[in-house]
Amino acid sequence: MMNRYVAFLRGINVGGQKIITMDELTRIFSSLGFEQIKTYIQTVNVVFETLEADQGKLAAKIEKQLERIFESETRIALRTLAEIKTMVKRDPFQTRKNKAGAKCYVTFLAEAPRFQPTLPLISPDRDMEIFSCDRNHVFSLGLPAGDGRFGFPNTLIEREFGTWATTRNWDTLLKMLA
Repeated sequence: MMNRYVAFLRGINVGGQKIITMDELTRIFSSLGFEQIKTYIQTVNVVFETLEADQGKLAAKIEKQLERIFESETRIALRTLAEIKTMVKRDPFQTRKNKAGAKCYVTFLAEAPRFQPTLPLISPDRDMEIFSCDRNHVFSLGLPAGDGRFGFPNTLIEREFGTWATTRNWDTLLKMLA
């Protein structure tokens, strides 16, 4: 039976580093034997199918191939499509979406957090609020920073939870599932 996964790549097509087209990324995933490959926006989200059921083994296989191509460490957060659907259905942002025009973010942790900060956690610049965490996802709000920008939680979450992470806008997940 085929398993459907979503790979969220970290540090690709960001700040002019590790640039890859979606066509190239599709070819890479195809070369690994995956099927039904679909990419979603330049922040590098890849939906695909495979017979492999071991997520750890699968993530390592993808990371190894990407490291060969980019000649540097490339990390991914891998989730089943069912996990993403369950998260979206649960919608941890239900009561927070309209808070001060905030942006809603989900951060995918590489592993269970090494540290568990007391929540809610407000960033020192007061431009982020981390309000919830489950076993490997952190939910936060990017608050207006006053200059048209919004806080982005990835660095703060990596420091406070003690593991690498990659962050996506909640709307991105909703659009991926649509």
